[in-house]
Amino acid sequence: MKLVIAGSSGGVGQAITLYALAHTSHTLLLLDKSLPPSAPEAFHQHSHRLEHRAVDLLDYRAYRTALEGADALIHLAGIPGLIKGKWDDGESAALVHNTNVQLSFNAFQAAAEAGLKAVAMADSINAIGGVYSPHDPKYDFFPIDETHAIKAADAYSLSKAIIELQGDAISRAYPAVTLTTLRLHHVTPAKRIPAEWVARAGRDLWGWVNDESAARAFLLAVEREGGGHEVVNIVGDDHRAEGHDAAHLAATYHPQAEIRGEVKGGSAFYDSAKAERVLGWKHLGGRMPSKE
Repeated sequence: MKLVIAGSSGGVGQAITLYALAHTSHTLLLLDKSLPPSAPEAFHQHSHRLEHRAVDLLDYRAYRTALEGADALIHLAGIPGLIKGKWDDGESAALVHNTNVQLSFNAFQAAAEAGLKAVAMADSINAIGGVYSPHDPKYDFFPIDETHAIKAADAYSLSKAIIELQGDAISRAYPAVTLTTLRLHHVTPAKRIPAEWVARAGRDLWGWVNDESAARAFLLAVEREGGGHEVVNIVGDDHRAEGHDAAHLAATYHPQAEIRGEVKGGSAFYDSAKAERVLGWKHLGGRMPSKE
């Protein structure tokens, strides 16, 4: 498979690239706004399978040209949150929203027009509203699955909710291409958070996903067949507030939320069962990507 990874130089992009090099035989085209000054040693060891190009992904024609001859696309490019210290600044909010929405549309449309088989789009659990909400976020039920109402109230979360609408629209226009939008939580090698952050982390429910597990989810998503668009949670099975019982956390920080499933001990506040049904993905275990 010739796989394009757009926005490859960030932490998630590097995790996907390293995982693909280790576990598949894919050839990889890495796209970034500018080339990074250095790359991991593994990239040099597999240089025959890698090409890295500087491409302005906000330029639709440039993005479309870069996808020529590819089989699948993983799109990660975007601004990964509201800009620090400028949550209330309208100009900053416009930059985050407009950049993310334009990049995701360019990705979906260019991939479909170029005849790619599959697109895996980076999304966020904040598509329903969460950590960046201007007021305390309100959740309807736990654990949260993909049916939870969209309550985005900030520019970043809105941009992620719109990505999901874009995926639906492109899927209707191009039913042969298989689109998967992956709602990621905090991607990190380790799940711990400082004790003093427990209250603050309650805004997005103490979630996380291991970086290698997230990488595996993207590689499974570009193998998915059959057309259509699916949105899936990609979140670990346990919360990060170690030493705190999930039931107590829910009652303390979100007492209005209905408890619909298991919320106790170290259990997560997000339900990723759909990812297992659609992709064969589990945070620990689950299906491995194909070598080819």
